Amino acid sequence: VNHDRTRSYGAHLYIDRLGRVRASHNLAQPRLSTKVERLQPDLVGLFIAVECVQPRALDRHGRETRSPTPAFTTAQLDTLALSYIVASHRARQWLIPALHAGVDSGLDGAHDDPGNFNLKRWSGRVGYWVRQLQRHA
Repeated sequence: VNHDRTRSYGAHLYIDRLGRVRASHNLAQPRLSTKVERLQPDLVGLFIAVECVQPRALDRHGRETRSPTPAFTTAQLDTLALSYIVASHRARQWLIPALHAGVDSGLDGAHDDPGNFNLKRWSGRVGYWVRQLQRHA
């Protein structure tokens, strides 16, 4: 475990559009991944940071605001769902999902991702995989 909790920065997992995952750090290793953690270092280690690759188009002001439809592929949502199930299993309790935009809301230079994330669609994939895992347990 990294005891200097503010030095380690970035996501734990990166999920591409095909649902392939690249783990950059053990889920148990604290990572500084949000603006709010920079302001409140005691929060570092409470989040598991997952980045889903999402192409975004520029708006007329040159900001990356437009997301594709659907915003995330089924393969990405499946990998994200399975990652959530594994992390929750390791924690021995269901974790509370939080979107980057919500965590950093109201802060100067706050992140706006994930764009157009469909929580209902993702939770459907979580339910699907929980049923599959229960059936094969």
